[in-house]
Amino acid sequence: MTPILIVLIAGALAHGTVAYLTRTPEEDQTPRRWKTWHTIVTGIVSGILIAIAAALIWVVTGAIPPLWILFAVSDALTIAWRLRQHRARSIERRALQNLFERPSFGEGSR
Repeated sequence: MTPILIVLIAGALAHGTVAYLTRTPEEDQTPRRWKTWHTIVTGIVSGILIAIAAALIWVVTGAIPPLWILFAVSDALTIAWRLRQHRARSIERRALQNLFERPSFGEGSR
């Protein structure tokens, strides 16, 4: 197998796993057609950003890095961002839950 196929397969598996583990109840209610369009638009934007990054690297260094390296870095950054957002949501959800569990002023004072 070529390195690009390995990166594409590993990236698809990693993205699928992270998306499954970090999904929210709102995402479970999202229509499939919206998810499909979101995936297509995200892929196009990601491709454009990878092309811009490759062009910038070429201008600065005079050499174009292999495409599979750019895909791997893009996957790693995207997964790290998703995990960071999930962690922030979890902390916020935990803080809200603690607020709801606290007794109100004067409640249980008898």
